[in-house]
Amino acid sequence: MAISFACPGCSTPFRVGDDMAGKKAKCPKCQLVFVLPAAAIDPPPPKPATTAFESERPAPKKRAAVVEDEEEVATKPRSRSRPVDDDEEDDRADAEDRRERKRRPKAKKAGGSALLWVLGLGGALFLFMLCGGVLMVIIIMASRQGPPPIAQHVIGNAVNVGLGQGQRVTLANGVFQTNDQLTPQDPADPADPTCKTKRYMVDLQAGKSYIIDHESGAFDCYLRLEDANGGKLAENDDFGGTLNSRIQFTPNQTGTYVVFATTLNPAFGPFTLTIRESHLPKPFGGGFK
Repeated sequence: MAISFACPGCSTPFRVGDDMAGKKAKCPKCQLVFVLPAAAIDPPPPKPATTAFESERPAPKKRAAVVEDEEEVATKPRSRSRPVDDDEEDDRADAEDRRERKRRPKAKKAGGSALLWVLGLGGALFLFMLCGGVLMVIIIMASRQGPPPIAQHVIGNAVNVGLGQGQRVTLANGVFQTNDQLTPQDPADPADPTCKTKRYMVDLQAGKSYIIDHESGAFDCYLRLEDANGGKLAENDDFGGTLNSRIQFTPNQTGTYVVFATTLNPAFGPFTLTIRESHLPKPFGGGFK
C-alpha cells in the first residue's frame, strides 16, 4: 500500500511505499529532512487564484516551520512503542562521528622544512670537513717534499754517483754550470752538520787556472774545495761585496776534486754553480763576472 503525503516545508506532494513509513526523507525541492508519516496525508488544497489587486499586496508573513536539524533528528530519542531500525542506528553513528571530528583538534602538520634544514646543514658540514682534510693533506705533503724544483740549466755533464755522494760533473769546452737548490733532504755539510750541502766531483788538470762561483739570492753562500781524500784546499764566504762565493784555484796535479756548495748559516733555496777555466767568460747569471 502506498503512502501519499506533502513536504511540511514546501507542500510538495510525494507518494512512497508503505515500507518507508516512519523513516527519514529529504525533500528534493527544499532540502528539508523530516520523518515520513505512518499513514497517508492528503496534500493541502491548491491556493485560489488572486486578482491583480491582491497580487500587488505584500504576501503575509508565514511562520517558519520548525525543522529539526539532521543531527538532532539522528540523535533524538525514539518512542519505545516503535523499535529503531538499522538505518537509524547507522545515521546516529554517522552523526556522532561528525560531532567527534568537529570536537577533535586538528593535528599540526609536521614541518618538513626543518628536516631540509638539518640535511642541508649536515651536508655543508661534511663538505667543509672534506675540503679541510684535503687541504691539510696537501699542506703536509708540500712541507715534506720541500721547495719545488727549479728549472735546470746545465752546461757540461752531471751524473749522480750515489746517495749523499753528490754528482760527477764534466766541463764542456772548459765550462760547467748548473742551476740547483739546497733542500732539507740534502746531506749535511761535514764541516758544519747544521747546514746542508751539494757535492760536485770534477776532474781538473794540473797547471790550469780555474774559477768556481757559488751564487744565490736566497741565502749567504759558502764554498769549499777539497781533494779526493777530504783535504781542504780552499774556501770562501763573501766575494766582490756580495753574499756570493768564489774560489780561484790552480791544481798541482791532475785528478778528481770535490766542490762543496753550502751556506754560512742553515738555509735553503736555489743557487747557480759555475766551474770554468779562468780565461773563459761565465756563460750567464751571477752577481759578478
